[in-house]
Amino acid sequence: MPVMYEKMEPHLNWGAWINLIPSADQAFTYLYDSTGKSSDSKKETPPKHTFPAKFPELDRSRKSITSAVLQEHGFAIRIPRSIILNTPRGKNEIMDAFESAGFWMAEAINTTILSTLMADGTTTASLPTATWDLGTATYIQDLLAFGKQVRREGYPFRMTDGFVNEAGWYELAGGVTIYDADYASREKIFGMIDVSKDTIYIPVAKVTVHLVMSGATDGSFLALDRNNKAAELHYFNDPEYATAKVSYMSTDAGSDGKPKAITVPNMGIHFQKIYEEDTHDTVLQFWYNNKTVVTKAYGVNILTGI
Repeated sequence: MPVMYEKMEPHLNWGAWINLIPSADQAFTYLYDSTGKSSDSKKETPPKHTFPAKFPELDRSRKSITSAVLQEHGFAIRIPRSIILNTPRGKNEIMDAFESAGFWMAEAINTTILSTLMADGTTTASLPTATWDLGTATYIQDLLAFGKQVRREGYPFRMTDGFVNEAGWYELAGGVTIYDADYASREKIFGMIDVSKDTIYIPVAKVTVHLVMSGATDGSFLALDRNNKAAELHYFNDPEYATAKVSYMSTDAGSDGKPKAITVPNMGIHFQKIYEEDTHDTVLQFWYNNKTVVTKAYGVNILTGI
């Protein structure tokens, strides 16, 4: 399992923006916020109060309770006995199997999470005056407009992070970093824009835009609030084939420049090694058991038209 997580970590994207919740069974219930504080139909203005009378008691709309069932997905990779006996090639083949399984599992989980967010979030009509592949695009003004759309009275959500596909990310990166006669003036107005690895930080909009490879739709922009998570990933760990937590060597180096060991909750990732008596082959089984749900639709905003 540590090897599995070590291979998966660079590809898992959504842990910072959704809550991870363990489940004791395949079925689970969760609370869904279908109304905000300001739009609550039972909202009242505090009435005038006369001492020593009691304050009037008010009611409020309750969160809706719904249920879902966890979904199990997985596959197996066969390692022939002849490969295992071939040293050191055999070891390399086994590690390659873990790398393939780690990438495939992470890609599938990422795609499932993103498709759930896109399907169950709140879609806003097209805002940009020009798509981002055109020379007339107004990237920073678009991001400011996106941030305005996310704000709703009675809701805490603010756009701290945005997610686009590869084409959209490179269009934005090229548009906000182009050097011309007005570059210095733009920098003074908008601040120093930071393009680093797979992120672009826009100071004036206070948003970090992330490149998403798995499942992102061209022309769409997903806005989330890192400080107010609006989705949950419920997962189940079978104690026979999984551990509650996993410790592994992270690909992110520590302060000393060396890889660091970290411990994380296991989000339903399972592993089993089976030795076949008849073929003498080893079969590696990999599967995950989790499901993503959106609990606050206004905290997941899909903006189109870029």
